[in-house]
Amino acid sequence: MLLSIVVPVYNVDKYISPLLNILLPQITSDVEVIFVNDGSQDTSMQILNARVSEMMNLAENVVVINQKNLGISMARNNGINIAKGNFIAFIDSDDLIDSNYVYKILNILRDDKNIDILSFEATAIDESNENILWRINTTIPKGLYCDNRRFLKKVFKESSWQAWLRVFRKDIIKDLSFPQDALLEDIYYSVEAYLRASRIKHIKDSLVLYRQRDNSLVHTVNEKLIYGYEQVISFLRSIDDKTLASLSLNKIYLDYYIHLTSIYSFRETLSIMLKDNIPSIVIFKFIYFYIKMKGH
Repeated sequence: MLLSIVVPVYNVDKYISPLLNILLPQITSDVEVIFVNDGSQDTSMQILNARVSEMMNLAENVVVINQKNLGISMARNNGINIAKGNFIAFIDSDDLIDSNYVYKILNILRDDKNIDILSFEATAIDESNENILWRINTTIPKGLYCDNRRFLKKVFKESSWQAWLRVFRKDIIKDLSFPQDALLEDIYYSVEAYLRASRIKHIKDSLVLYRQRDNSLVHTVNEKLIYGYEQVISFLRSIDDKTLASLSLNKIYLDYYIHLTSIYSFRETLSIMLKDNIPSIVIFKFIYFYIKMKGH
């Protein structure tokens, strides 16, 4: 088995059918899709099971496992634990993928089975899938990079760490796991994987449509999200390679302090930034983005 795709499922009956319509027809004998039911309370699993039951010719290539509601990290970890593929990819069940997602990935992996990480671009869409909001991972140059520090600096500066933006060779992540009960869990996982990787390939294809749901955790500012950012900042500061860490921290700092303005005033947040000794470039960007947000 060349590729395993892990898809956590939790209360997505509103979104899962369009994903299945695109994903299931792409499955080949070299691919398995592992759906992990994270204790869904809606009709997501009825929809999924009905579609899977129709796939008699590739039934062994679709696996469905169930767990109590433990969160996306444990769902992914449990999927990885049973994956048979030499490479692991992740898809969120409320997102969409390109109609050639599997084909494009397989072609690259068949051509070079020694790639540690394959990354690509994505497009953020609104909840109704009617409008494109922005592009993701677009600053990364196309190519194959072997122990290339200049390339790593670009990745850390871009700081788009979503696990579904890349495919990982299983050998380099075999003892990695997504942290349980942590927000922004992808940052921990992807950063560690990149620090281990030697051969990384990036393509300029946009293979994922990332749905922006208004009620998602990362768009609901609360103390839990703020704490999640603080934990990620602490993690990045602990990395031995301070140069790479600082590049990612600048992006995370900006996101963190922008979110903080939902709890504190602009003046209070700016005072906290100065007290925290945040780099001046981040402070200037913070002021710019805050004024831009208020202008809208």
